[in-house]
Amino acid sequence: MAKAYRYIRFSSQNQAKGSSLDRQLYAVQQWSREHPNIELSGEAFEDFGLSGYKGELFPPGN
Repeated sequence: MAKAYRYIRFSSQNQAKGSSLDRQLYAVQQWSREHPNIELSGEAFEDFGLSGYKGELFPPGN
């Protein structure tokens, strides 16, 4: 069976105070219900408040 991994990210700490996390978790649940033939892994990846635009996701040397 194919396996999917949850990846949640948002760019700023201000977004952490809003509904970004809840909306993305809801979207994962919806997707999982719509794809019952794909197992949702218990392993998750999260980047909370790290800007891709500013290069915070991949600092120099990584």
